Amino acid sequence: DNTLRDSLSTQLVELDQRTIDASNARETLQIIQRNLPIETIFIVDRVLEMKLTELIQRIRAHPRTKMTPIVVFTEWVGERERRLLEVEGLT
Repeated sequence: DNTLRDSLSTQLVELDQRTIDASNARETLQIIQRNLPIETIFIVDRVLEMKLTELIQRIRAHPRTKMTPIVVFTEWVGERERRLLEVEGLT
């Protein structure tokens, strides 16, 4: 939710990290492409127009983000998403 996203963003800025917020998964992908290289990708929220698994697979499909760490904050993860997160080492 916005509270978690705002809190995370504030903490990262206090650590002198640049943050860029996206309102949805498609915007997330566009921002990633425009701002390469990216040190770490934080995904907050479960309200996306695409499944979490699809978003992570699209991020991983790009050679320059294939190995970029992804940290996911979510309220709910289904079995399919859980398996993908385990494969990605995110659980």
